[in-house]
Amino acid sequence: MLRIITFTSQGCLPAKRIADRIPARLYRKFHTPGKTEMCPENFEPVKTPLADWAADGFAAGDPLLFIGAAGIAVRAIAGCIRDKLTDVPVLVLDMQGTYVIPILSGHYGGANALARRIAELTGAVAVITTATDQVGAFAADLFAKEHNMRIRNPKALPGLSGKAISGESIRIACPEHLRVVCGTPAGVCIVSPEDAADIRITAFPLTKEELESTETLYLTPQCIYAGIGCKKNVPAEQMEAFVRSMCESSGIDPEALAGIASIDVKKEEPAILALAETLGIPFVTYSAEELQAVPGHFPESPFVEKQVGVGEVSGRAAARLAGEGYRMLLPKVSRWGITLSLAVAAAIDKTGETDEEKEDRITCSAGR
Repeated sequence: MLRIITFTSQGCLPAKRIADRIPARLYRKFHTPGKTEMCPENFEPVKTPLADWAADGFAAGDPLLFIGAAGIAVRAIAGCIRDKLTDVPVLVLDMQGTYVIPILSGHYGGANALARRIAELTGAVAVITTATDQVGAFAADLFAKEHNMRIRNPKALPGLSGKAISGESIRIACPEHLRVVCGTPAGVCIVSPEDAADIRITAFPLTKEELESTETLYLTPQCIYAGIGCKKNVPAEQMEAFVRSMCESSGIDPEALAGIASIDVKKEEPAILALAETLGIPFVTYSAEELQAVPGHFPESPFVEKQVGVGEVSGRAAARLAGEGYRMLLPKVSRWGITLSLAVAAAIDKTGETDEEKEDRITCSAGR
């Protein structure tokens, strides 16, 4: 949720206007005598140092909007900045609501898009300073964000941006079954996985050399969904080791996982919650009735049905999360009291291939 802080009573008006349309928490940090009443009651006073307030926002993963001087924002967030792929979006809006400026995480974090949205709501001018936006060039980090892909070696981004800004065409090695998702952005040439490329899209595990490359950018599409069932209080270390091992033995990078699902009786299972947090993906649960309604053939267990109300959990959960038209990548496998299934979303699998051709490769993985 967006966190908005104002340092003047005048800033309350644009803050409230934004919060009326975008879910936000409102804060104020000013002590002008006789002016506090001009700020609505739902503006929470910040009594701690501003740097602590900013740190709380970073820890929660919330975008921050400072209504005031840009220098205030820069000093407040200075100790929080770590990585362009994990830093939260930070923006500044002047108290009159004239200009809104994204100052951190413009592309991958979404600050530029948020600035444009705020501009629409307030009548402000969005001041976008990223070079690719200035010249309308292809931005690889924005492309990755829009298509739910993880950037694996961000050190390759500067060189890639330089090529795009200079007008060179960017070659993306994209497997055929992903082209319907990625499309062909301006300034981009889509090539086959076997060709030389500036960007490679793959769900295969990457080598150390690939992860350290500054020449080719590797993007991992998050398009695979895990269904998990387990005994109560399975050790978190075993859970993570098992899932990673099964992904890798199936030729799938764990970074390609987009979400984890299970039955609702497992919604507080510590090992699954820990795994979701470690991988940075959502964990959702379904009722026995919802899982039973999933179309497909799954190996049923009378014992499991007696315990939770449905005869199979992991496969049905993975399929339910992947959505209508899902395709199973990994049937149910079990170890250490854990069951795991993997499914891919139908949107990734619209290839026009025959069933036989589909079986010749792992869906959502580009050849090297």
